[in-house]
Amino acid sequence: MYFFITRIVHQSYNIFKWTVLDWLLIGFWLWLLIASLLNSSLTISIFGQYYRYQGIITLFCFLEFYYLIVISKYQISKVKALIFLSGILNCLFVIGQFLFNSASFYGRYTANLGNPNFTGGFLALCFGFSNILFFPLFLVAILLTGSRSALLALGVMMVIRLFGLIKNKKIASVFILAIVLGLVLVFPKREISSFDSRFEIWNKAIVAIGNKPVIGYGVENFDRAFTSVLGNLDFDLKNIRVDKAHNELLEYTVAGGILAGLLYGSIIIYSLLKIKENWLVATFVGYLIISSLNVMSVAEYLFFFLILAIIKQTSVDKFADNDRQE
Repeated sequence: MYFFITRIVHQSYNIFKWTVLDWLLIGFWLWLLIASLLNSSLTISIFGQYYRYQGIITLFCFLEFYYLIVISKYQISKVKALIFLSGILNCLFVIGQFLFNSASFYGRYTANLGNPNFTGGFLALCFGFSNILFFPLFLVAILLTGSRSALLALGVMMVIRLFGLIKNKKIASVFILAIVLGLVLVFPKREISSFDSRFEIWNKAIVAIGNKPVIGYGVENFDRAFTSVLGNLDFDLKNIRVDKAHNELLEYTVAGGILAGLLYGSIIIYSLLKIKENWLVATFVGYLIISSLNVMSVAEYLFFFLILAIIKQTSVDKFADNDRQE
């Protein structure tokens, strides 16, 4: 509905030109659809798990969002300003929760995103669109969320952006060393369970892929795949529910087999080769770090498809031209 309303209201738009990225995205979605149709838990694959809702329909909406961004005539500076403002407001929200001793998630703060890891990831990605002078504010807010993947992403993003901005590499290296040492000192330290660590989950995911390498288990069916590979000695793992791979490459490979994993990997590699702006490289790398270590929220997925749309427009030399005319 939003798609058709947008097309009616906005009569002026860019002509859509097909690129390799578009074919990869369409092929990726179609194969996940086919793989899900060939599996038994079709309803879950289509609509997604309860409370996550990240199934085939949601992925289609992301593709629609990508398409609308690509054909829309707008300026990147305005988009960056809106995302920057959203990031600042959510940083202040998190800090306000801490100062006023508001409800927290086991001592970690969530703003209004419901999960501290989602909040941390969202803030880190907002920083990619923001002025680097606000790095301390984003750092404090992400520390309050306790999200280690977001903190790691924030540090790497800052390093990349400094290298792009400071021409004197020796001076840049001094700043970068200070950032790295600082992050090491403040990096959250938490007890990691021996039976539900990332490595344990990833190991089971690889085994599941080996069992169904062609069509996988269908979208949003990682819990079924995980349970299917548990052995007699995995009695601890049988008492917990693991519904995500905490790694997007493994998540999609489990969902649609090796072909889905190759298509997703191809989207990433193609996009990295096409990026031209330093800040966008930093943001995309930040997303890859977070998505390789944690579960992703819908808000974070939007950043992924927004970045792909910007890369698409830059590759056809329209987006950059519009920005230069400001």
